[in-house]
Amino acid sequence: MASPYEHEYNVANKIYHFNSSDGITCKLIFFRNRHWFPNNPKLQNIFLFDLLTDSPPKRRDERISATVAQIISERILLEPDQIITFLCDDEDGKALLRCRKFNAWYRLCNQDLIHKHDRNVYNGGILTYTSILIHSNNPNYTRVVQLYKSGDPDVSEKFGDEI
Repeated sequence: MASPYEHEYNVANKIYHFNSSDGITCKLIFFRNRHWFPNNPKLQNIFLFDLLTDSPPKRRDERISATVAQIISERILLEPDQIITFLCDDEDGKALLRCRKFNAWYRLCNQDLIHKHDRNVYNGGILTYTSILIHSNNPNYTRVVQLYKSGDPDVSEKFGDEI
């Protein structure tokens, strides 16, 4: 595995920052998102994340993937009750590419302790690939997975325009 880039966490805006060897500035943002579990108030530590760059990479950079995987792993391993969600809508026709990238990041994580569950849903008629990452020792593991995998495959009313 490639070595991750050094990264910083800005506590004020809760964003991870790092720069690639090609000078690309990357930001990994985690924000609270309880849409999958709106009727379960004890499930509070749920985050959606996004990777933003100031320009597209000119070449495949394994160190970016290693850095993203390291940050995700650190968050879940340090807070086992945390759940990370990932959504890839297909409005631009690139959902499957993003889904493959997320799967590649996950393969770099500690899969003995961090488990991934997938579910494809529709939001406003648009196919959306989704995943959750959850620590194997999460006290709500069974309930979270059950809730995530159940329900109507059309989540338009649950998410609205927010994904």
